[in-house]
Amino acid sequence: MTLRLFDPQERVWRIWWTSSRYSGALEPPVVGRFEEDGVGRFYCDDVVNGIPVKVRFEWSDTTTETPKWNQAFSFDDGQTWKPNWYNRFIRLSH
Repeated sequence: MTLRLFDPQERVWRIWWTSSRYSGALEPPVVGRFEEDGVGRFYCDDVVNGIPVKVRFEWSDTTTETPKWNQAFSFDDGQTWKPNWYNRFIRLSH
């Protein structure tokens, strides 16, 4: 389950998830925004196999019939990103 809130003063979205990993609580939020070019970038800190990692979610082509979403990890504090998950969506109707 997710909770998504927009802060109009900061112009950022905060997205929280809940899962069995955080039973009865929300995970720390992913925070980001959609820029004027339509690309949305959202970031959070996480731990993968005991190693701290920065996570980036990116939405692109959001005004097309096939928007894209991808996830990438950074193990060097955001200097480089390693994509590890891609999704392409197809709009069925408007």
